[in-house]
Amino acid sequence: MKRLIPLMLVFPLALAACGGGTSTTETSESASAGAWNETDAYKEYCTPDPSIAPEVQAAVDAVEIPEGGHVQNARYRDSTDQPGMVEVSFDVCAPLAGDELRKVAEELAIQVRGADFGSQVSTMGVHALPEDTTPESILRDTDFQSHVHDGGAAFENGAYRAAWEAKN
Repeated sequence: MKRLIPLMLVFPLALAACGGGTSTTETSESASAGAWNETDAYKEYCTPDPSIAPEVQAAVDAVEIPEGGHVQNARYRDSTDQPGMVEVSFDVCAPLAGDELRKVAEELAIQVRGADFGSQVSTMGVHALPEDTTPESILRDTDFQSHVHDGGAAFENGAYRAAWEAKN
């Protein structure tokens, strides 16, 4: 008489043999991705209570920061170069740089542009903490008014990235 192996035992083995399920690579990447918020630098710069200027609180609340990150500081101040204009800046605690950070910067800029003070912003900056040495972790749009920041076609096709200049 032949022995039959129950299907519920065969399916998981077949799935693993065919590459289904969670791979070792996926598991190790997930584990290392979470380690960024366990560093001493993270604890120093990203764990005190956030300091968010009331003028930009709505922008902070509207944008989800990837990798479990958050906005630690958001500043709103009079422009030192252009009377009647303001400068805004955000410190984002997340392991982001380059185009990933540009996307977050643009999402924040869309919110800032739509705010009551949006037409008065001269410069906007976004800095990914706690890392200062990672290339493209500090971005600035030094001519905010000449860029659309409306979530339209430039956001859809990625053209918004040109507005964000790396400062490191």
